[in-house]
Amino acid sequence: MSNKSTPLSELRKKNAPAPPQQQPLQVPEDNDTVDNELVNEILREIEEEPQNNDIQNTMHQSEPQPPQQYYQEQMPPVMMQQPVEQPEEPKDLIDIIKDNLYIAAIVFVLSLPIISNNIKNVLPKKDFIVNNMTYVLALVKGVIALVLSYLYQNFA
Repeated sequence: MSNKSTPLSELRKKNAPAPPQQQPLQVPEDNDTVDNELVNEILREIEEEPQNNDIQNTMHQSEPQPPQQYYQEQMPPVMMQQPVEQPEEPKDLIDIIKDNLYIAAIVFVLSLPIISNNIKNVLPKKDFIVNNMTYVLALVKGVIALVLSYLYQNFA
């Protein structure tokens, strides 16, 4: 395998870059000329690129910068007004005692024998319920107490 590549430094010496004008398309005679033309074209682009970058950089630097005060005058500073959070007042001793007294009143009323007899009369007379009346009665009273305390805490 023969090495047909030519170092770039030699190509630059041999072929001086042509001005960046459009050259008419020519039909290449063989692959070597096509490769040489392609390399020459790439070299021209590489050499032109730093010049273009320099021109663009100087253009960006010469653009006038808008003053900062102009924007600050047009847009007044936005003050975010946060609602003032007032610390919650701790519950008074009377409020705490009142909640506990209400729960105590529910337990006292539900433990009266009249309430127990009325709940027994309302329950169905099935064997399971009759045999386990003590537990069923405690369960029903617990559910009633739960519902009453929920209603008191959320709606009173």
